[in-house]
Amino acid sequence: MNAKNYVIIGFTVLSLCCVAFGAQLNRSKKPMSRFVENPVLGIAYNPSVVHYETVSDEFRKLCPKHDYKPQAIYAHVRSGNADYYVTAMIDPRVDDDASITITLVNNGTCVDGDIQWAYSAIPSKQGYAETGIVERIPGPSATEIAAASGDFRYEIRSAHEEWILRSLDEDAILRGIKAHGSETEFARLFCASESKYPRSDAYPIEKQVFSAYCAKHFHK
Repeated sequence: MNAKNYVIIGFTVLSLCCVAFGAQLNRSKKPMSRFVENPVLGIAYNPSVVHYETVSDEFRKLCPKHDYKPQAIYAHVRSGNADYYVTAMIDPRVDDDASITITLVNNGTCVDGDIQWAYSAIPSKQGYAETGIVERIPGPSATEIAAASGDFRYEIRSAHEEWILRSLDEDAILRGIKAHGSETEFARLFCASESKYPRSDAYPIEKQVFSAYCAKHFHK
């Protein structure tokens, strides 16, 4: 066998090894998901089909931490001069829970909060000692309560704070209906799904709001 044949055989073996190694790498890669999760409603959707309103340029300029695209508004409520938003990235290639925030924009200032903690709220059964309206993100500096599960929750401090959370949930439903194109389609997807909030006692306000909606608008 001459030198030329050795070169050809060597090149062939190397090529086969590279193909096999490449195939192994492809098998080890996780398939890229086309879906993202609505952080308020707890349902997955395809952003190329279902379209939520995105944050404005003005919002991004006022809130520098949100200066990345794409980012959707999943809930919004206005209270006087204050605006409360729940936003998150809508890029299926990015799995970043840190992008999910509850944001208060008030008098030219922007404050972000922990969305999971904000929704870990326990409403009062005896009424609220705190009266008046204080615009703040629900949760921070509130009294913490240890749940039977070992997790912590916090006591809502005022009727206004409870109203903010309920209003965000109600707006999330309206935005979901609009994004999915019809209330029938949205109710079918949302109410029949195994989404985490409507059936979870850990989130009593969300359970009340979402269960009431599904009882009225969804029938199996």
